[in-house]
Amino acid sequence: MPKIVQGPDVKKIREQMYSLVSLDHASSILDLGCGYGNDLFSLGQRCGADVKLTGIDSAFKPIEKAREKTQNDPRFAFIHKDIESGLPFEDKSFDVVWSCNLLECIRDKDALLSEVSRVLKPGGQVIFSHIDWDTQVINGTDKPLIRKMVAAFSDWTQGWMSVSDGWMGRRMTGLFRNHEDFSGEVIPLVLINENYTPGLYGYDRIKDFETMAEEGLISEEDLASFQKDLEETISEGNYFYSVTMYVFNGKKDQPD
Repeated sequence: MPKIVQGPDVKKIREQMYSLVSLDHASSILDLGCGYGNDLFSLGQRCGADVKLTGIDSAFKPIEKAREKTQNDPRFAFIHKDIESGLPFEDKSFDVVWSCNLLECIRDKDALLSEVSRVLKPGGQVIFSHIDWDTQVINGTDKPLIRKMVAAFSDWTQGWMSVSDGWMGRRMTGLFRNHEDFSGEVIPLVLINENYTPGLYGYDRIKDFETMAEEGLISEEDLASFQKDLEETISEGNYFYSVTMYVFNGKKDQPD
């Protein structure tokens, strides 16, 4: 799992996501696919001293780093485990289940949602978010080439993934709608960059095209043509990048 440094653009989106969490009555929060724990740290800053904050991830190194960072804060617990083999928690253990950019890497998504329902308290909140990679917008003059590059990125199963689905953002609504335990709404959040600057999200994703060329997913010729078009767009002051994050903000329905 790559470690992604959060620039001001990503932090802005994350702040909007954190504001959706109902913390007033939450005593326990679970982060699925927590990575290095950044989201859980941020939520912890908004919580009281008695809130239980638990993260789980299949990648060992990020979990170790998260444990090191929180070793003096007893509210935090980080677990190294493959989420697809089930969640190691008792029924009705959490008030909030949070997850960001995890679902596309899960083979049996319905099984995971059933596990989320099991560990979530009745009336508890579920916040799942995912970027839809085919919503990446990059300004330029060669429309067919830009569409080709974005589509290739959306279909890219990166080395740390076992499976992927670049359309996961648009599929979340159906997943939760078809699961009888949840109700809620999907909220779109758009990240926008107007400068091609290191540390901004669009810059980092466009640099990923170079890795795709190295792996043979796009041709070196297409990469060179794209880069030339990008340079001209930047020089003319017309650079623009955006991508959409879809957030399912819902709850586990109370039994009748």
